[in-house]
Amino acid sequence: MVANGAFKNLSIANFSYGITTSGSWENEYSNIQILYASGIGFQIGNNPSFPVSGGNFLREIAISNNGFTGDNSASNGMRIGSSGGEYIDTVQITSFKRGLIIEPLSGRQVLYLFMRAMAPDTNTSNGIEFNTANGNIKSIVCVDCWSSYNGDHGIAFFGVTNNY
Repeated sequence: MVANGAFKNLSIANFSYGITTSGSWENEYSNIQILYASGIGFQIGNNPSFPVSGGNFLREIAISNNGFTGDNSASNGMRIGSSGGEYIDTVQITSFKRGLIIEPLSGRQVLYLFMRAMAPDTNTSNGIEFNTANGNIKSIVCVDCWSSYNGDHGIAFFGVTNNY
């Protein structure tokens, strides 16, 4: 867990997971390139042993598996499993199985996501997935977002519809 950290000007390549953060607050992630992640490029709040994350700023991030020669069948560009508020600005996610997955862990919530210029594009399944099978998703704002040229849907909703 980290609070008030700054992670800038990074390039991460050829790992199962690019960045994983749980229980972290008010960190800034900017000007980051994550390439060739067989698991998850950027993961927020996916460890039930940690408290909820939130207040993090993600800016100018490129997450891509374009040209990846490994097994891409279970890859996710970005996955959010628990959050108390994230600010996501100018993030591009390309060539994964699934682009952005917002799927609360059991008994958790994903709250207050503010996204501007989020662009999950050219993924083999869905660009953006909202899944409330295990927890609630509340208060999502998308401005100037783009989700196209994905193999299945640009945006897909799963789970219990009254949990949105």
